[in-house]
Amino acid sequence: MKTIIITGTIASGKSTVLNILEQRFAYHIISADKVYHTLFEQGIFDKECKKAFKTVDRAELRAIVLNDKKAREKLGSITHPKIIDKIKKQINEQPKKNIAIEIPLFDKKNLIEHDVSVFITAPLDDRLVRLTKRGIIKEDALNLIDVQHHFEKLNDCDYTINNDGDEKILEQKIGQILKDLE
Repeated sequence: MKTIIITGTIASGKSTVLNILEQRFAYHIISADKVYHTLFEQGIFDKECKKAFKTVDRAELRAIVLNDKKAREKLGSITHPKIIDKIKKQINEQPKKNIAIEIPLFDKKNLIEHDVSVFITAPLDDRLVRLTKRGIIKEDALNLIDVQHHFEKLNDCDYTINNDGDEKILEQKIGQILKDLE
């Protein structure tokens, strides 16, 4: 069994990479974003978020943390440990299958055992187009990209894929990494 961490900045193409790994290479996919949303819907973070931010509304929380690094760190201290625990449980439920774990902002300190980590990046213009297609206005899209920019500089992943071509080229890049794992 191989475990791959897929990370990268917003709108870089992580979902496309996950789709390729699932559809073409038969990997089981675990998404930290989906885990977060599930735990949020279950009210797991409610008590701590209400105490720290006076709200449990995700849109309000997003607005609070977007421009406040300390608030972002506080929200992360509330959510990240529980997300990591849930991901570890999901990994243990797939003992004989290759797994790809999507973590938007991965730091090796997250303590998820893995064989390789892959950072996905894409040109700024491509990322802006993807975000505006999601209904995010350009100014907010630029803010989101800026908030995550320092993670790109701190990238300490084993591989970096520049998603600057079509899906076939992306699949070839992923395939080469998988060959390296054999």
